[in-house]
Amino acid sequence: MRALDVPAICGYYRGIYSLCELFHRTEVKRAHWTDLPNEPGSYVVYYQVNQDFYFLPRSNTAIYAEPADPVFLRRKWRRICRKAPTDMVYIGKGKNIRRRLRQLARFGAGLADNHKGGQWMWQIKEILTARVLIQACPEGKETGFENYLLQRFTRDHEDYPLASNSGPRGNECWRPQLASCLKIKRCW
Repeated sequence: MRALDVPAICGYYRGIYSLCELFHRTEVKRAHWTDLPNEPGSYVVYYQVNQDFYFLPRSNTAIYAEPADPVFLRRKWRRICRKAPTDMVYIGKGKNIRRRLRQLARFGAGLADNHKGGQWMWQIKEILTARVLIQACPEGKETGFENYLLQRFTRDHEDYPLASNSGPRGNECWRPQLASCLKIKRCW
């Protein structure tokens, strides 16, 4: 499974952002976040590389992250990609995508401790070159949608994404109808 395999949901926001650009918004006191959807959905951090990542022994600027052993992360990444290559590093969700991505960026910048999910991704040396695919969904379906993405990823790669150190929450699963009516907004 690759990031662009995440199904589009007709009538709901879909966009791609640079993680670096989101990260740098944290440096501005009153950063502009209104271009991000103020609605529920899932997001995928993905990093297109042709080789293995270089993992740092610590979590870069994410000072509240609990780092993992770089050897463990390297082995996990190779195991994930053994069955099929992927570019997906982390799958997340939020009842409010704008708020959740702001928390992710602030956590990565070491300004907040309120986004523990995905903390291992901050050990990837070039993580700021990653992209974030956002797919909004109907209210109340964000957990089921994230569970669907995690289950599909696990089926394809026999493990969770590198920085998703836990699997689906509960039994809820929501698979959206495939749609071809949306255009992706690219914001980088």
